[in-house]
Amino acid sequence: MNSIQQTYITGKLLIAMPHMPDDRFKNSVIFIYNHDAEGAFGLILNKPLKKINLNELSEDLGLKKIKDNDYNLDIFLGGPVDITKGFVLHSNDYTEETTQSITPDIKLSTSTNVLENMGKQENPGSKIVLFGYASWEAGQLEQEIADNEWLIADASKKFIFDCESSKKWNKSISNLGVNVTYLASFGGNA
Repeated sequence: MNSIQQTYITGKLLIAMPHMPDDRFKNSVIFIYNHDAEGAFGLILNKPLKKINLNELSEDLGLKKIKDNDYNLDIFLGGPVDITKGFVLHSNDYTEETTQSITPDIKLSTSTNVLENMGKQENPGSKIVLFGYASWEAGQLEQEIADNEWLIADASKKFIFDCESSKKWNKSISNLGVNVTYLASFGGNA
């Protein structure tokens, strides 16, 4: 009997190959927060939209204004799907009812409570605020990986939260020990 073991990559990074055919993902580094037999979901970590004051963001989202706060956040485009949906990818030192633990060091919250709590200094030590997400149907991501469109790498808290967004793509490839100039756009045939 021939059985193929499926490997899912929840908690890993997807790194776009230099020849990525989809311009929306060119030079992207994506954190996969869910991958199973039904598909995959991820957040682009290196596409900043703008810096915004927490009070401005709270006002835009219809949340209670935070007093005496000049806390500025970088807001990222998490992906092209449902850009009105917000996410906070953060360290494991914050949890609320809707928080998902993705890895031992990284959690994901989708409730606006985390944004309100940031103004009260009850917030995760490390965080990224994103709007939108990337998604793949069942088997789609596996096919894109087989088609040599993505590299897979381990995700670390330090890389996700401390590496400058403009350097994440190059850094993620060099962390794999790969020279980007040697990456081929297609696999060989034997």
